Formats: sequence, structure tokens, C-alpha cells
Amino acid sequence: MPASPSGEEGAHAKHGKVRGTLEGANLVLFKFDELMMQEDIEALLTFIAEAFKDRAMPETVIKAESPDSDLYEDAQEFTGKAWQQITCAELQQYYDAIFGFSPEAFRYFLPGIYCAGIRENQPNLIVNSSLVSCLDRGNAPNSWDDFFAKRWPQLSPKECEATQKWLLWLSDCGACEDIALSRAFDTLNILANQKGAIPIASWVKK
Repeated sequence: MPASPSGEEGAHAKHGKVRGTLEGANLVLFKFDELMMQEDIEALLTFIAEAFKDRAMPETVIKAESPDSDLYEDAQEFTGKAWQQITCAELQQYYDAIFGFSPEAFRYFLPGIYCAGIRENQPNLIVNSSLVSCLDRGNAPNSWDDFFAKRWPQLSPKECEATQKWLLWLSDCGACEDIALSRAFDTLNILANQKGAIPIASWVKK
């Protein structure tokens, strides 16, 4: 595993089953004995795909000036790949790719990451924990760094909702800490409701 770099690269984060619903900052959990019905899984996959349907595949997955490093080498492995083709095996092997992706590639591949884990029932992927850590920011936009500001605030409200549904799936699987999921959910609420106000990306450095 490569050493964590600085700057944007420094954003590098680190089954009883449970079903959860998120209400504000409170994660309410209750145990259940069976897996989600397959139709529920298919409905979730369809919702995510529909939410991100307007995202175009980027011509390049890293910025032109990106230095040589394992982060960018991992990202390059997804060049020319449609997000629908992503597998959990690839995500486990190239788990640092999200930190090497350009902002456009990051947003394009999000549904692929969500859907691969759901489809293959792999909630404990390293990349899933990294994405939750990215979103675990709470309600203080002034504390958000450049890596976050160039990626997450550009999601549409529908894409934010799809990401929240993915978080609920992680909660169902008991894959992450409840408090981290709750804060991530609240961050997405802020992002989804930024339209009509000063765009969040413009307040981050004020």
C-alpha cells in the first residue's frame, strides 16, 4: 500500500444483518433475519443507474498534469471502461483509484462503485469505507478541502439521493459505523439542497 501523499492526494482516507433508516443525524437501526429481497436490490440498482444516466464517460480518467504515483496508476486501470463494467475484484485491487481520478472521472465512476458492491453483495470493500470517510464531513462546509469541493458538490439532487440509498444499503449490511453513515447522510442533504443558494463549492475557501 502506497504512502499517503499530500494535497488533493491527502484526501486518501484511510453479517447478523441490520436494516437502517436515517432521520436527520440519527441512524435508527433494527435487526432483520433475511437478506433484502432480490427485487429490492434490482430496484436499488435501477434507481442508481437512472440517477447517473447523464454522466458521460470521460476521455481521460486523470488530470494531464498528474504525477507518477500508485494513486494515478490505479486510476488509469479504468481508462475506457464503462462504469457498468466495474467489478468488485477490480475495486479491491485498485482501491486507491478514487483518489487519482479527475473530478469528472470520480463522479462518472461513482455509480459503478455503488452498483458493483450491491450486485456482488460486497459492502466491506475498502473503497466503500473511503467514500464514506470522504462524506463524513458534517455540516461545516468551510472545513471541506479542495478534493471534496471539486467533486461532491457537483452531484445533482438525484445523484445525492442515490448516494443516500447506497448509504442505507451499507447500513443494512452493518458495513460502517452508524455515526459516520449519519454524518455522511447529512452532508448529502446539504449538497442536495444547495441549489438556489450560494453554491457550496464557492464558500469552502471563504
